[in-house]
Amino acid sequence: MKFPLSWLSEWVEITCSPEELTEKLTQAGQEIENIEKIGEQLQNITTGKIEKIDPHPNADKLCITTITTGKEKHIIVTGATNISAGDIIPVSLPGAILANGQKIKVSKLRGIESFGMLCSKTELGINEESNGIWILPQDTPIGIDFIEYAQLKDTLLDLAILPNRGDCQSILGLAREISILFNTPLTPPSYSVNETKENKSLSIE
Repeated sequence: MKFPLSWLSEWVEITCSPEELTEKLTQAGQEIENIEKIGEQLQNITTGKIEKIDPHPNADKLCITTITTGKEKHIIVTGATNISAGDIIPVSLPGAILANGQKIKVSKLRGIESFGMLCSKTELGINEESNGIWILPQDTPIGIDFIEYAQLKDTLLDLAILPNRGDCQSILGLAREISILFNTPLTPPSYSVNETKENKSLSIE
């Protein structure tokens, strides 16, 4: 069972490294199969809005997009076919690094300089394959740190839950275990239920 550290951290404070955490859990009898680090190489991914799309003068399968990141505009050449003016998308500008370690730099595509790349979920390490650029919801802010906003970096603890530790088959269960091992407070998110006339008649047997 895989546990994201980002989610566990919402329930219990984790101040040590993933390696120290897994060592402590192992000493307590948990079986850690793997530590998986997601998006470890990603750097400098932002969000941008497509202001316009123009045909490439020298290539039928390429187009020229004008991207705004709020304060600046960038010309980016792409072969994507699923984009439209007004779309908000992840953008890797020169100096950014993709999930596979590729560093983005200014390049010339069929005679037109391109200052970055429009990103799919594949470039950002979300999916192994994707059908085009990742189109974000229209309320996504532009010009922000998209790595942090979308939580593209995380560490997954892969535990083989033993038959006698069914209590750890949940985020709450493992967070409780960490809370005990490190003597830190367990603070699960609070919630409330508003009674209405409709649910007053419900009975649980």
